[in-house]
Amino acid sequence: MSVCTVKKVAAAGLACAAVVVGTSVADAAPVSPRVPLTWVALGDSYTAGVIPASGALLPEPDGRSGCERTVGAYPQVVAGALPDLSLTDVSCGNAQIKHIALEKQVPIGQGFPEPDPGGPFKPVPVQVDAVNTETDVVTVGVGGNTLGFGEILITCLFAGSGEGETPCKDHYGSGAVTDIDTRLEQLASEYTDMLKEIHIKAPDAKIFTVGYPSIIPDDVNNCTRDEDGSGREDQFGNIKSGDLDWLRISVLERLNDKIQEATTADGQAQFVDIYAGSKGHDVCAPTGEKWVEGLKTADGAWALVHPNASGQNHTGQRVTAALQSILP
Repeated sequence: MSVCTVKKVAAAGLACAAVVVGTSVADAAPVSPRVPLTWVALGDSYTAGVIPASGALLPEPDGRSGCERTVGAYPQVVAGALPDLSLTDVSCGNAQIKHIALEKQVPIGQGFPEPDPGGPFKPVPVQVDAVNTETDVVTVGVGGNTLGFGEILITCLFAGSGEGETPCKDHYGSGAVTDIDTRLEQLASEYTDMLKEIHIKAPDAKIFTVGYPSIIPDDVNNCTRDEDGSGREDQFGNIKSGDLDWLRISVLERLNDKIQEATTADGQAQFVDIYAGSKGHDVCAPTGEKWVEGLKTADGAWALVHPNASGQNHTGQRVTAALQSILP
């Protein structure tokens, strides 16, 4: 007679032990096949991949959605490393927090600086609609677009031709409460509400929030210029050094802090730190060590400061390590 308690997690990786009383081992109940845990990946372009430097576009059965998920993006890296997870990836380039939990999104494809010739694209469902009571794992990497990082970056680029050491920082205010402060507080509120919505949709799921990598070096002197003194397009163009320091400390690091704080306050989710392990592999790192592309790649393709395949692989490794903690 065998005694066996079966749970989904156990079925994913543990055979239930048979306690045999008065019978031979041959009479023990057969071992059930593994049952993959269901995993849904939510997020923006840092999750989807988007740029060609992160790999070719994943095929989509109904044609391009405009979300630009790539074969080298970290959900695919994790899926390859953890076969006991069954992945549904609904991440989408240009997604904001509201597109995770509240509103449909109209994807833009690779529509910068010109509209994507494959567009216009149809709205895609709210990402959390892919999550349900049967979902075991949810990862979510989002926040940069809600903060307006792309817009801030472009503003700093144009401000680089102005006077002063920090024209972009000055544009966003230098008082006790700046525009960036206000945006970060709003982001924190939206992030908290998003996590609550995920819990409602998947009350038993383990949630992992994914931060952003190191983009700007601690020593901005590592960011160089062309021989004529102009900023390099494969780095940050004409953004001034003082503004790069401000972007790193007051925008990007605080963005990660807000995500981590919201995750900790949630009490049930777990934050995956990408920033610390990616230091030294920023936009201004030497060729071969760069994990995040600049405004353009070395061959002149628009990248708009997104991770390449190496950067996605690093994020995949960190997320894999986190998810392994819940696997048998």
